[in-house]
Amino acid sequence: LEFISAFSGKEAKSIILDHPDAALMLLDVVMETDHAGLDVARYVRNDANNQTTRIILRTGQPGQAPEREVITEYDINDYKEKTELTVQKLFTLIYSSLRAYRDIIALENNKRGLENVIAASKNLFEMEAMPDFASGILEQMTSLLQVDDSSAYLKADGLTASHLNNQLKIMAGTGAYADFIGRHAIDVLDESAMGEIQAAIDQSANLYHDDKFTGYFKGRKGSENLVYMSGLKQPDDLDRALLEIFARNIAIAFENTDLHQ
Repeated sequence: LEFISAFSGKEAKSIILDHPDAALMLLDVVMETDHAGLDVARYVRNDANNQTTRIILRTGQPGQAPEREVITEYDINDYKEKTELTVQKLFTLIYSSLRAYRDIIALENNKRGLENVIAASKNLFEMEAMPDFASGILEQMTSLLQVDDSSAYLKADGLTASHLNNQLKIMAGTGAYADFIGRHAIDVLDESAMGEIQAAIDQSANLYHDDKFTGYFKGRKGSENLVYMSGLKQPDDLDRALLEIFARNIAIAFENTDLHQ
């Protein structure tokens, strides 16, 4: 946690612009003017367009900013008189506000993730040529899995393979697998990679192991396709949930592309 203090409304406005991910503001009504805190609250929501930071308004003179009026007109999350903020109540207030912020951010991440899944699925359904489709899967899945800003795009090594007649033919590859397109997996992949892929086939399931992901996609007519990626960050619960949704779309798209071919 980082704590930053401001002694004027102008300073507070500058801080919220520099720290849009601030979880909580304890905001006095009276600063350089009698209503500077109210101006800051309005600025955060309207000018800075920040809807996630929790704003707790404090006042030592409730008559200057009546609670009902303030709650109605300003998008704040709580209103406290300074005289009622004991140590215990302040602790409870901060703890509950941080939890609320955590839940809001989780919902925002879910929303963005689902939007990415929809966009990625749309792109795949528009592809008719199998090589383009296979490459598109790697591109979209890498984007979905590596959601943190510090990750390099297509940092991971990945391949897309088709399982036919007990053979795996590589249809697309990136990184270390870029030169293996068109070859049989057994001829070019190491024992560790083949073990991960075989386990996914045996279990008919998507598998996560260390920095590796193996996706298994089976169409309604029995076709089997796999995606193997290494060098990924450890997926969290949200990554896995989004990936499972995307995987179901991939299975349908694989079959549609196969039928078109």
